[in-house]
Amino acid sequence: LALARAIENQSYLILANRVGTDDGVTFCGTSAIIDPSGAIVAAASIDREELIQAEISEDVIKSVRNRMAVFAHRRKDLY
Repeated sequence: LALARAIENQSYLILANRVGTDDGVTFCGTSAIIDPSGAIVAAASIDREELIQAEISEDVIKSVRNRMAVFAHRRKDLY
């Protein structure tokens, strides 16, 4: 679902999750950075703490928004 959220909002999406076990609950990690076209540009592992980073590009955002002009169909009068 995260890929879909990045695409439909035409924006970078940053997902953060814990790894390891706490009070009997196991967390799966897999934090990620997803670009506006739905491509994963950085991803963390499932079994250890780590820092991920990626360069955010305004040109990528503009390119995606030019190819898929979904915001042109907004109904601002409804909200």
